[in-house]
Amino acid sequence: MQNSLVTHLRGYVEAMFKDIRFDYRRTRDWERDKARLLHELEFHGPRVLTVDLPALCKHLDKCLADGLYVPSKLFLGRCWGQNQVPVFLRDLFLQIFSREGMILETPSIYAIAAVRWLLLGCKKITLPCPVEGVVNEVKSFINVEARVRHHSLNWECDEFRSDEAECLHFADFGQSDLDVGRSPGRAASILSAIADRISTSLGDLHLERPGEIPRHGPGVVADLTKKASKYQFADWPAKLDRIFPYDLYATTDFGMSQLVGHELQYRNREVPSRLIAVPKDLTKPRLIAAEPSQYQWIQQLVWNQLEARVKGTVLKNCVSFRDQGLNQRFAIEGSRTGGFATIDLSAASDRLSCAVVERFFRSNITILDRLHACRTRWLVVDLPEAKQHSCYLSLKKFAPMGSAVTFPVQSIVYAGVAIASIFVTRGWKMTNANVTKASKMVTVFGDDIIVPTDCCRNAIGLLEYLGLKVNVGKTYERGFFRESCGVEAYAGIDVSPARVLSPTNHASNGSLSSVLQSSNNFWEHGMWNTAKWLESTFIHFRHLLPVVDTRVEVPGLLSFCGTSLDHLPMRRSDALHRKEVRVMRPHSKAQTLETDGRHRLFQWFIESPAPDLTTWESGTRDATVADMRPGWADAQTFLPSSNISASEHWKREKP
Repeated sequence: MQNSLVTHLRGYVEAMFKDIRFDYRRTRDWERDKARLLHELEFHGPRVLTVDLPALCKHLDKCLADGLYVPSKLFLGRCWGQNQVPVFLRDLFLQIFSREGMILETPSIYAIAAVRWLLLGCKKITLPCPVEGVVNEVKSFINVEARVRHHSLNWECDEFRSDEAECLHFADFGQSDLDVGRSPGRAASILSAIADRISTSLGDLHLERPGEIPRHGPGVVADLTKKASKYQFADWPAKLDRIFPYDLYATTDFGMSQLVGHELQYRNREVPSRLIAVPKDLTKPRLIAAEPSQYQWIQQLVWNQLEARVKGTVLKNCVSFRDQGLNQRFAIEGSRTGGFATIDLSAASDRLSCAVVERFFRSNITILDRLHACRTRWLVVDLPEAKQHSCYLSLKKFAPMGSAVTFPVQSIVYAGVAIASIFVTRGWKMTNANVTKASKMVTVFGDDIIVPTDCCRNAIGLLEYLGLKVNVGKTYERGFFRESCGVEAYAGIDVSPARVLSPTNHASNGSLSSVLQSSNNFWEHGMWNTAKWLESTFIHFRHLLPVVDTRVEVPGLLSFCGTSLDHLPMRRSDALHRKEVRVMRPHSKAQTLETDGRHRLFQWFIESPAPDLTTWESGTRDATVADMRPGWADAQTFLPSSNISASEHWKREKP
């Protein structure tokens, strides 16, 4: 496997160097760098492309932001002699920095893009993480939890006294720890005032509006087997029942079917969430929590409520739970003018404590009541790769990654911090008009935060005061490099690289879609040799892939010269009176395991299928498996002049 992958990645290196050939000034340097990288790949294996080069790029990005290249001891980043830039890729580095390491007055954007594309192209290849990487992440997770600030309210108890939150204040954390603005006490007071305005504007969550209903997410849960129905709630803890009564939220018949004599069949039992590891990169996994089904069910309701309510507050100007576009636009603008700074947090969800949440939402106890009710208090760590660290944790963090309420809550809290940083820095008066004005100057998506550059230091100070850790390596406030939500920009130009995702040299039906997308990404950016190299991995599907114009949003090989269908099998459909072509088409399917009638009815009420929908199936659904399969499609769909959108076409056509 290792030798095969190295051979496969040699093709990537050869193709990539062909694409960046014209960014070099001297052929000799180009040949030397290519030979060096091929040698290191052969000697050290895929780690060179997946770990070492991305680490060098991370160092480069920080140097671009600081305007000075600092020599490092990173692999392939060593300097030699009087030059302050690395020997590897020196020809390109000298188009960005002087020999003394100072950034040039007009650095070459082409050289910056070429270096970043080469260094990051294989960062996201999905390879198994070594056992030591899992062990280190588990140890870090446990250590972070041990250092989380303890809360003031009784989050461990079933009877939650949310009314006691009104006496809490962010200044309780200790002013000596807050080095923000002219007066530490003033900064904490401003944050509390902003938090109060935001939390009260979200309204009474106990008064549910139309469309605010519970749902099940697509992920695994901690308390059920694969074949069990998620709509059969055998456990319903008293903590949950206090705010979300079983007969209103877990059944369609007010709980009558659960009665046996005068006793209820469901149990007052709280199952802990379960820590699982999912792939992230070659050095470490991503740790998330599988939540109990009854908690996940209600968490989706609270998510829907917060998402709907935010749209009616000032946060609509800076927070979106589903669209990263605003952050990306701010990042590009910040790189162009230097007026905005991007802030990234390390283990943001693991460091957001109940102590912060209870103070932020102190003025709206309906939010606190609901968050407490659907929050899992215990987490079990029992990963096969880290048996020596197995344990039960009573959580002080608000919720780990995996809880449906983690993302909306942290987005709201961090948006409040970003807005408060403007008031602290600029000394504004606390008025509704100023809060609205400040909300239009920041943007937040999860733990990706963007604030005006002059407010960055105070925003970082507030975040650290709350117990969060700013990722200094990915926070940019100086220079003209910015990164947020997948967009990396320099001087107003997007220099985000396309990436190779699949480690195989023979794409399957399941991997074809992602490999085709990667190939098209390289093609769109002029990396035509790399795109062709990726195309060679699905050559056996080539005869069923249309060449499509860039204006056509259907799967196919992109072209700047229009659409070509001549190589595809064609037929005339007598039934539909149209010309059709046989192509590889997206196909998705999820296996459905049937449940009994009562649970099917409950699922029907929640999902509310259209009356004319005849393909709706009840039951427990596995994760959707997506692939591409051959099928006939209307030839007109692939032409730019078609009035039929791609989404409408794929819905209309049958496999």
